Amino acid sequence: MAEQTKIPAHHLSSLISSEFNLHFQDFINLKRIEYLKDHIEDIGWKKLTLEGICWEVGFTSRTTFFRAFIKFTGISPSEYFNTLKKNNHSA
Repeated sequence: MAEQTKIPAHHLSSLISSEFNLHFQDFINLKRIEYLKDHIEDIGWKKLTLEGICWEVGFTSRTTFFRAFIKFTGISPSEYFNTLKKNNHSA
């Protein structure tokens, strides 16, 4: 990100911390969760397992994915996906 924005990494980290009140890694994980929520209905994702989705959004650890998901949504990924299924069936 620092390379793309041409902002030194320590300045970028400080900017994210002050603007979003998040550590850099938490900011990245938040963006990964937001990306997942924005793309979960993509046709190519329908065949992915929960672990596959985890890797698709950039997590390399299932545990880190679960912790970040709960931290930023308040529910587990399984609960989130079950809610989506229920809403799709009732629509």
